Amino acid sequence: WAARAGDCLGRTRHYPAVRLGGLRGFAVRDLPAGAVADPDGLLRAGRVLKDSRTSTVVALPLPDGRRAVLKRVNVRRWWEPVKNLFRPSAVVRSWVAGHALRDRGLPTPRPLAVLHARRLGAPAEGYLLVEEVPGAVELAAAEPTADLLCKLARTLRLMHDRRVSHRDLKAANVLLANGADPV
Repeated sequence: WAARAGDCLGRTRHYPAVRLGGLRGFAVRDLPAGAVADPDGLLRAGRVLKDSRTSTVVALPLPDGRRAVLKRVNVRRWWEPVKNLFRPSAVVRSWVAGHALRDRGLPTPRPLAVLHARRLGAPAEGYLLVEEVPGAVELAAAEPTADLLCKLARTLRLMHDRRVSHRDLKAANVLLANGADPV
């Protein structure tokens, strides 16, 4: 698994590099052409799920009928683009982690594209597009049942068996597909 972790960064034909004007990044091969040509326009047109000084998250339909979630991570300080030259940005880390989880057979939304606007050649604002979880419910909003607790425990055990550490595991970071299955 570790040897394949960087495959989603353009090393294979399944994740081609994307260049859209000033944006650079990667996408899955089956993403419709031009689906993320104007991510800021998509942010204005989508249903806002979160809007803060650090990020904006919207739900939106894709041209092929699938539903997706687009997250824009804002640059808050002048040195963040410089740091992004020397280490992967937050959206690139999320892109790689999402594909690594799916590669290990763990339930997670499928990452579709990762893009960066550039400032003076450095990656600045980042955009991450992932498939929307159907009927997503946050764990805190779900009704606790013995079946749900067993599913959560099995998922956590599977994560540990496959050597995955979440590092920020809390109720707000666990979604339930259709209100019942951990994602």
